[in-house]
Amino acid sequence: MRSLFQILTIIVMTAFISGCGNGSGSTEESSYSKSGAVKGPFTKGSPVIVYKLNANGTSDTQQKVEGKITDNKGNFSISKIPWKGISIISVQGKYYNENSGKYNDAIVLQALIDPVVGRTNINVLTHLIADRARVLMKAGKDSYTAKTQAEREIMEFFEINANSSELNPIDDSGKYSTYNAELMRISAAISTNPTLLKDLTRAFHNDGKILSSDAEEKETLLALNHAMNSVDFAKCIKNLANDGLTTGNEDWKPLHKLEELSYMQKYSIGGHYSNLRGTLIIQNSDGEQITLRGQHTSPTNGSDGNYKFNHQFIIGTHYNISIVQRPYAQDCDILNAYGTINDNNINNINITYD
Repeated sequence: MRSLFQILTIIVMTAFISGCGNGSGSTEESSYSKSGAVKGPFTKGSPVIVYKLNANGTSDTQQKVEGKITDNKGNFSISKIPWKGISIISVQGKYYNENSGKYNDAIVLQALIDPVVGRTNINVLTHLIADRARVLMKAGKDSYTAKTQAEREIMEFFEINANSSELNPIDDSGKYSTYNAELMRISAAISTNPTLLKDLTRAFHNDGKILSSDAEEKETLLALNHAMNSVDFAKCIKNLANDGLTTGNEDWKPLHKLEELSYMQKYSIGGHYSNLRGTLIIQNSDGEQITLRGQHTSPTNGSDGNYKFNHQFIIGTHYNISIVQRPYAQDCDILNAYGTINDNNINNINITYD
């Protein structure tokens, strides 16, 4: 049982769930054979359909070949595809949720494939790529150019420098293990939100980007941020290992820390101080200190002003502001000194003096 939308290993290209397994097939003049595994994985009996893809990116529903998932690890086989060129493969069924270790409700995952290329994987990234590529084909780009551009756009956004069709989110020890871990975390994040996959697909659809300047796309970006932060990676690893889907490598980690990812929005922490008549040093729980200096504006009054820490933080980060050094002969209180970053800058940590 593999991580959300995992691998669909075909003797082809990439798709939506990430899959793994051995793909072996023979190529005849007008027929191809494929076999593989769907990471999710999809349950036994889930239908797998390959459609011929028209030049404008639409599916030729009159030309299709059908198969089924043959076990609960997502393996399937398809043979005798009587056409050549880029096609689209679709899988529908319940999939394994690495967060819970249980199967989620049915979902459809797709990928663009080329029957003569060889094996491929289907994962959440290839799904996004397939949708975006079809938009580009509709706009007049040939299938190869469209897929290449879509691949670049989606993979650059998620900061994964690998071909999406080579990734297997349950391979915790192979050549692409850190990239696979990154994909597994993304898959797990998507599985925490029933609309996130659809929202991401819509956001990337027209221009291959998620723009924070667009109100709807910003909401999708924030939803992705919340979902990524909610993933307990260690728990996912345990679930996968318990179900025999990984080797249980405890050192398996994603390529990046969450705070290093550019699509994780960053927020500042600060507030206002009033009547400060000396030097105050305050510190956040991450160790950063700032020094505030006030002066007498009258025998009993001091300075007012605003302050902000230099460090910025992602959604879900806890903060706790404490006093390191108080002004001489002046008591002070910190209001709203601790909390958790949501999706706004924190500017109400106010400091008052007697």
